[in-house]
Amino acid sequence: MGIDPCVLIDKDGRAYLYYSMGRIFLAKLKDNMVELDSKPEAIQNLPTAGLIEGPFVFKRNGIYYLTYPHVQNKTERLEYSTSNNPMGLLSKRA
Repeated sequence: MGIDPCVLIDKDGRAYLYYSMGRIFLAKLKDNMVELDSKPEAIQNLPTAGLIEGPFVFKRNGIYYLTYPHVQNKTERLEYSTSNNPMGLLSKRA
C-alpha cells in the first residue's frame, strides 16, 4: 500500500480510501473500514511528471474536491481536482 492515506465517508455511509504511491490511487472500502471493496485505481487526469503526494478529499455543495501537493522542477504547488462523484474522473484545476 502507499503513503498519506485519506478516507472519505460520504453521506450515504460509503467509505473511500485515497493514497499516494508515485501517483494518487483510490478504492472503495468495505463496511469494516479495514478491507478494500474494489481494486485500487490510479486517478488518470492528474499530472504525471514530478512528485504528487498527500491527497485530501472532501465534499462541498455536491462537488468532491481532491487536493494534493505537486512538486516539479523544485517548485511545490498545492493543486486540486473536482468531480461529481468520489470514484469519478477528476478535472484538474490549478
